[in-house]
Amino acid sequence: MLSLVAQVDRHDVLKENFKEKRYTALGIIVLSNEKNIVEGVGNCEVPVIKVDKIVGFISNYKSTYSCTDEEAL
Repeated sequence: MLSLVAQVDRHDVLKENFKEKRYTALGIIVLSNEKNIVEGVGNCEVPVIKVDKIVGFISNYKSTYSCTDEEAL
């Protein structure tokens, strides 16, 4: 099994492409098995959430990027 953190690191290249287009992207690990027990997430450099929490995570995420009304169109 591949390291989930390593997979997020590989996606950093894609995130750089997003920056060029002025999009915001955040690497997260989402566990699809609701029976998984998540321990030690405070020690992980990447946010780890269960699938049932993803909507709340996205809704509450505060991006540091802001755009003008013209850029949003």
